[in-house]
Amino acid sequence: MQKDFDCYLILTGSLKTTGNNRGIYSFANIIDNKTLTHMTKPLAVIHSNWHHYFDNFSFSSDDFYSAVEETINEYKISNVSFSRVNFPEGGILSAHRQYLRISRKTYIFDICAAPFARGFFVSWWLGERQRWYHNFRFHRIFFSRTAYFQKDTEAMFTEGVSAAIFQAIDAITNTKGVRALSEHERLYHERLK
Repeated sequence: MQKDFDCYLILTGSLKTTGNNRGIYSFANIIDNKTLTHMTKPLAVIHSNWHHYFDNFSFSSDDFYSAVEETINEYKISNVSFSRVNFPEGGILSAHRQYLRISRKTYIFDICAAPFARGFFVSWWLGERQRWYHNFRFHRIFFSRTAYFQKDTEAMFTEGVSAAIFQAIDAITNTKGVRALSEHERLYHERLK
C-alpha cells in the first residue's frame, strides 16, 4: 500500500504541489511541508554585509538558524517569513550551501552559518527584492515615494534581525566557553552601494 503525501517540487524556480510522485526525484528537490528548501538567486540589491570568523570553533548551522528564528518570533515582528535557501558555493556544478532567509516586505536577510577551515563563521547579507514593475517610469513617479514610517519600520526590522543574530551568537559562545564578540565586532559591517 502506497502512502499518499504532499510535497513541493522546485523545477527551475517554479513551485508546484503534487501527490503520489514517482520517477521525478532526480529532477527536483523534494521536501516536506516543514521547511521550504530550494535553489534561489542572490539578492538583486545589496545594502550591507556583516561577517565574523570564530577560530577553533564548530556548531550546527541548523541549531543556529533555529535560535535566530525563535528570537525573532519572540520579538513579534509582523509580516516576517523564514525559509531555507541554497546558493552554489562556486560555479553552477559546485556544492550548495544552505542559508536562512528572513523576509519582510521587500527587505531580506540571507544568513549563513557554516564551518570554514578549522573554525566556523556567521555572515549576513541585507538586501532588497527587486520587483519587475519597479523599472517602469510610471511606478517610480507615482508609487516609489517612501514615507518616514516606512523607513522607520524597515530600520526596526533590520535592527531586530541583527539583534537576534547577535543574541544567538552570544548564547552559543557562552555555552561553548568562547569569547563574546566585542562592541566593535558587532558594529562593523560593510555598507554596499
